[in-house]
Amino acid sequence: MKLIHLSIKNITSFKGMHEIDFAFLNEENLFAITGQTGTGKSSILTAISLALYGKNYKKTLSSNDFVSLGASDAYAKLIFKHNQEIYTAIWEIKLKKKDLSPIKGATPKRHLAKNDVLLDCTAAQLLNLSFEQFTKTVILNQGEFSKFLTSTFSERRNILEKLHGCEQISIMGKFLAAQIKDLESQMATTQSFIDNTKGYTKEEIDQFQQIIQSSQKRLQTYEDILNLLFKQQTLTKDLKQTLVKYCESTQNLKRREDEHTQALAIFQKANTHLCQLTETLNTQKKSYQNLAPQLQQAIKYQQIIKSITSQIKVLEQQAQALNQHIDEKQSRQTYLLTKIKNNDELLLLQKTKDPGLIDPPINLHQVHDLLNQLQTQTNEHLLLEQSAQINQAQIQRIEAKISEARQTLQLENNLLGNHTASLNSLGLEAHTQKHQTLLSKYHTSLENHKKLEALTLKKQINTSNLNHQASELKSLNQQANMIRENLQMQLAQLKENTLLNAIVICRHESNQKHQCLVCDRLLDTKLEIPSSSYTLNQTLIEKQQADLNTLTENIIREEELGKRLRLDLELAEHEFTKLTAEHIPPDIIKSELSELEKIIQKIESIKNQILQSNSKIESISGYLKKEQVELSNLEHIKHNNTILLKSKTDSINLLKNKISQDYPRYHILLSDAFELFKSDQTLLNYHTQVTQENIVLKDELGTIQTDLQASLQQKTSCLCQISDLQLENCENIKQLSVLTNESDPEQTLIKLQKELSTLEQTHALQLQETREKERSKDQLLEKIKNLQHDQKDLKLLQLELITHLKKFGIHSTQIDIEQASHSLFETYQNTYQKILQIDIEKMSLELPTIIEMFINESLLPLITSIKNSIHDFNVSLIEAKLKIQNHLENEKLLARYQNEYQRIQRNHLLNLDLFKVIGVSDFRNFVNSFIEKKLLIYTNHELKKLYLGRYEITTVSGTNGNEFFILDHYHNGQLRKIHTLSGGEIFLVSLAMALSLAEMSKGQTDIESFFIDEGFGNLDQDSIDDALNVLSKIKGQGKQIGIISHVRELTGKIAINIDLFKSPQGDSSIKIVYN
Repeated sequence: MKLIHLSIKNITSFKGMHEIDFAFLNEENLFAITGQTGTGKSSILTAISLALYGKNYKKTLSSNDFVSLGASDAYAKLIFKHNQEIYTAIWEIKLKKKDLSPIKGATPKRHLAKNDVLLDCTAAQLLNLSFEQFTKTVILNQGEFSKFLTSTFSERRNILEKLHGCEQISIMGKFLAAQIKDLESQMATTQSFIDNTKGYTKEEIDQFQQIIQSSQKRLQTYEDILNLLFKQQTLTKDLKQTLVKYCESTQNLKRREDEHTQALAIFQKANTHLCQLTETLNTQKKSYQNLAPQLQQAIKYQQIIKSITSQIKVLEQQAQALNQHIDEKQSRQTYLLTKIKNNDELLLLQKTKDPGLIDPPINLHQVHDLLNQLQTQTNEHLLLEQSAQINQAQIQRIEAKISEARQTLQLENNLLGNHTASLNSLGLEAHTQKHQTLLSKYHTSLENHKKLEALTLKKQINTSNLNHQASELKSLNQQANMIRENLQMQLAQLKENTLLNAIVICRHESNQKHQCLVCDRLLDTKLEIPSSSYTLNQTLIEKQQADLNTLTENIIREEELGKRLRLDLELAEHEFTKLTAEHIPPDIIKSELSELEKIIQKIESIKNQILQSNSKIESISGYLKKEQVELSNLEHIKHNNTILLKSKTDSINLLKNKISQDYPRYHILLSDAFELFKSDQTLLNYHTQVTQENIVLKDELGTIQTDLQASLQQKTSCLCQISDLQLENCENIKQLSVLTNESDPEQTLIKLQKELSTLEQTHALQLQETREKERSKDQLLEKIKNLQHDQKDLKLLQLELITHLKKFGIHSTQIDIEQASHSLFETYQNTYQKILQIDIEKMSLELPTIIEMFINESLLPLITSIKNSIHDFNVSLIEAKLKIQNHLENEKLLARYQNEYQRIQRNHLLNLDLFKVIGVSDFRNFVNSFIEKKLLIYTNHELKKLYLGRYEITTVSGTNGNEFFILDHYHNGQLRKIHTLSGGEIFLVSLAMALSLAEMSKGQTDIESFFIDEGFGNLDQDSIDDALNVLSKIKGQGKQIGIISHVRELTGKIAINIDLFKSPQGDSSIKIVYN
C-alpha cells in the first residue's frame, strides 16, 4: 500500500478543506511533517486511520470527537495504491442540518471505491491488514522500542505484550479465573435447590384424589341447575320484552286512532274548500273568455290613434319650423337691400370728399419705408442715451460694492482669528483618543449584553425543555402505570381462565371415558361443554410486557436528558453570573459617549466655521477681482456709446431732408406723419372693402329669394297632410268608444289575466294540499292495521314463552341444594308460580314489573349463589390437581438439577486444569520469549542490511532473566551492553526493531508507506546524520517514509517538508517547503 493523495476537512484544528498531494515526492520518497506542538502533526495520521478504518490510531476516543469545534460536518479522503490499482477511502460525518440545528445520533459514514466504483468490502479485507496490524506496520512506534532495548526483563515483557498484542494471554488467565468462580457459584446454587426441594407423601396424594372425585360429582349437579336457570332467565327476559312491547303497541294504537279521526276531519274540510274554489275559477274563466276579444280589438284601435296623433305632431312641428325659416329669410332680404343702398351712398361721398387721394393714388409703400427708417434711427438714438445713463449708474453701484466687500473681508479675517484660538484651547486629539477608547468599551459592552440576552434565552429554552421533559416523563410514568395495571388484570384473568379451561378439559375427558373423573359414576348422557374456550392471548401479554420495557427505557432516557438539561442550565447560570459581575451597562457608557460626542461636535462645528470663514475670504477676494474687471469694462462701454450717439444724430437729419423734398404732405412731426399715413391707408382699404362687400351681398340676395319660394310650397303641403290625418283619427275614436268605455283597455286585460292566474295557482295549491291530507289519512289507517296485527303476534309469542317456562321448571325434590341456598330457592319457587299463572287476556302495566322483580330478586341471586358454589368446587378441584401436578413436576425437576450439577462439576474441573496451565506466569514467559527470539531474528536481518553486517543483537542469561547485548563484528566480535551504545546507535537499532515488528505483522500485504512518529528529540547532530543515512537506505528500497518531528536540525536536512502553522485563532494550515 502506497499513499497518493490526502484531503481533510474540519479535522481537529484543520478547519475548512486542506489537501496533501504525496505525488510531489517523485523520486524523493523521504519527507518530514514538521511544526510546533499543537499544530496538528498527529492529526494527519488520525485522518489516514479514520479514512481507512474509521478509528484513531493513538487515542481511545470516538471518531466524532475529532470534528473541529463548531463545524457542521467533517471529511477525510485518502487515495492510495495497492497491487497496482488505485483505491479511494472516505470517512465523513454530518453533525448539523442546513438550518444549523443539531442532528440527533449522528454517525459517520465510510466508503471504499475502486476507480469511482463502490466496493462491498472494508479496507481491512482489501489490504488483508487489521487495524492493529496497521498501527504496527504503517505507524512505527520507534520510541517504545528504545525503552524496550534498555529495560529490565519484567519491564521488557510488558512492553513486548503491548507492542505485539500478547496481552491476550493475561486476559485469558483472568477470564478463566472469573469462569471458575462463576461455576463454583452455580454449583452452590444448584445444590441449595436440590436440598430445599420436597415432595408430598402417599397419604397426602390419596387425600387429594378423594377431593377431586367429590368435587366433580357436585360440579355436575350444580352445572345442570345453572343451565336450567340460564334458560329460564332468557325466557323471562323475552317474556318481559314482549309484555312491554304489547303495552307500547296498545298505547300507539290508541294514539294512531285519534290521529286518524283528526286527519279525516281536516281532509273533509279541505275538500269542501276545494269545491268552492273550483266553482269560482270556472266563473272567472267564462267572464275572461267573453271580455278578452273586445279588449284586444280596442287595444288595436288605441294603438292606431296613438300612431296618427304622433304623425300629426311631427307635421305640425315641420310647419312651425318652415314658418320660422320663412320669417328669417324675409328679414335677411330686407337687411341686404338696405345694406347695399348704404354702401353705394358711402362710396360716392368718399370720392367727392378727397378726389386727389383716391384718383390717382399716392405710393404709400415708399412713404411707409421712409417713415419707418426715421422711426428706427430715432429709437436707436434714444436707446443709446438710456444705455449711457444705465452705464453710469452701474459704474457707481460697482464702486459701492467694492467698498462694502473690502469691509466684509476685514471682518471675516478677525472672526477666523477668534475661531482658531478657540480650537487650540479645546484640544481635539485628546478628546478623539478618549472617544475611541469609550467606543471600544461600548462595543464590548454591547457584545456582553447580547451574550447575556442569548444566555437568558438559553435559560428560558432550557427551563421550557425541562418543563416539557418533566411533563413527558410524567406522561410516560402514567402510561407505564396503566400498562402495569392492565397487565396485572390480564394475568389475573389468565389465571382464572386457566382454571375454567381445566374444568372444560375435565368434562371432555369424562365424556370420552363415559365416567365422571370426580365421583367415578357412569354417565348416561354427555356433559355439556361450552362452545367457546376461556383463552387469553399470551402474545398480547408479551407485547404489553415489551411495551412496558420500552416505556421503562424511555423513562430512563428522559431522566438522563433531564440531567443533561439541568447541567446545561447550571452552566448557563454560571456563565450568566460571571458576565453580569464583569458587565458595564451600555447605557452608562453611551451617556459618557454622548457627552464626549457633544464636545467633539462642538470642536467639529468650530472647524467647520473656520473652513467656512476661509471659504468666505476666498470668495470675497475673488468677488473683488471680478468687480474690478467689470468696472473697467463699463468705462470702455461708456466711451463707445458717446461715438455712436454722434453718428445716429447725422443719419436722422439726412432722412428728414429727403421726406421734405419728395413728400411735403408728411413733412410734419413724426408722430403726426404716422397718424396721417394710417388714416390715408385706412380710407383706401375701406373703399376697396365696401366695393367687394356690395358684390357679395347681391349674390346672397338672389339665393335668399329662391329659397323663400321653395319654403312656401313645403308649408302648403304640410297643412294638407295634417287635415287628412285629423279626419282619420276622429273615425278611429268613434270605433273605440263603441268597443269599450275603459280609458286603458290594455291595463284592464292584464289585470283580468293576473286575477285568473292567481286563482289557478291557489286552486292547484289547494288541490295538492287536499291530496296530501288524504294520503296522510290513508297512511294512518295502514299503521293502525299493522299495530293490530302486531298485537296478535305478541299474544301468541307470550303464550309460547309461558309454555316453555313450564317445561324448564325446577323442583326441590329433584335436586340436592346446600343449606345456604334453600331460602333463595323457596323465594324463586313462589315467584316462579306467579309468573306461570299470568292471564294474557288481562294485560296491564304491572306485569312487566312483576317479571323484572322475579329476575332481579329471585332468579339472579340464585344464579349468583350457584355460580359461587361452582367456583368453590372448581378451586378445590384445581388446587388438588395442581398439587399432584406440582409433585410430579418437582420430581422431574429434581432429576434435571442433579444432572445439571454433575455437568457444572465437570466444566469446573476442566477449567481448573486449563487455568493451571494458562493462568500462571510460566506460560506467559514462554510465549514472550518465543516472540522475542523471532523479533531478534528479524531485527538482525534488518541490521545486516542497514549496517553491512557490523551489528548483531544477542541475549545472555542473567540473574534477572535474559539481557540484550550488541555483537560488534568490526571489533573482533566483542560483546557490548545496550547501555554502552550512543543515543544515535540506540535510535538506529530500535528503528531496525520497529521495522522488524512491521515485517512480522504485515502478513501477505506489501507495505510501501510508513511513518515514524517519535524518537528524534534526544539525538545530537552526528546521530541525526546517521539516522538520515539509514533512512536514505530504506527509501532506496522504494519505501515512502514520513518523519513526524519538530526538530529543525533533522527536518532541515530533509528535501521536502510538510510544514504546519497555527493562526492566532487556533486554526492550522499546510504548506509544502522544499529545502
